[in-house]
Amino acid sequence: MAVIVRYTIKLFIIIMLLIVSISCNVKGGELQEYFVENSSKPEFISFDIATSIFDVSQTDFSEEEKEIYKSIKKLNILMLPSENGTYQEQKSKIKSILKGSDFEELMTLNSKEMNGKLYYIGEEDAIDEVIVFGYNNDKGFALVRLLADNLKPENIGTIVQIIQNSKMDDNSFMSLQKVFDFELN
Repeated sequence: MAVIVRYTIKLFIIIMLLIVSISCNVKGGELQEYFVENSSKPEFISFDIATSIFDVSQTDFSEEEKEIYKSIKKLNILMLPSENGTYQEQKSKIKSILKGSDFEELMTLNSKEMNGKLYYIGEEDAIDEVIVFGYNNDKGFALVRLLADNLKPENIGTIVQIIQNSKMDDNSFMSLQKVFDFELN
């Protein structure tokens, strides 16, 4: 009888753990699913960039910049050219996902060349993920996720400077250049 009770308790604990893990909604999970579902489709251009691609060894960073750089885990990039038949549908899906309660809007960009928004997930003073969604209906869209560890919003500009000051192989971004027709500096 004691064996049956022990197994029943173990089974109950396992079931409760499964229910809790299934019911927990990971912030940004729907966006992560979108990346996973579409990154292997041939119509999408997709790549992940580890921070190691940015050669910062020859760059003189302040201690603050070093800490900011260390907080960056990686970048995920997903792009779709506008000539793809599902472009408008995919753009609408992304907009719908980003309107979810997980994402806080930081900035909006509207110009004749491009439209976009910058979002984040996390606390105001400890960002875990920065999302950039930019599109040009004549060229396509790009969805970028910067995964970080407790990044401060005021440090986002510093990240851009770190990337600009690093040395990287221009061939790494030929897909971006081809889709959005811009010059790499």
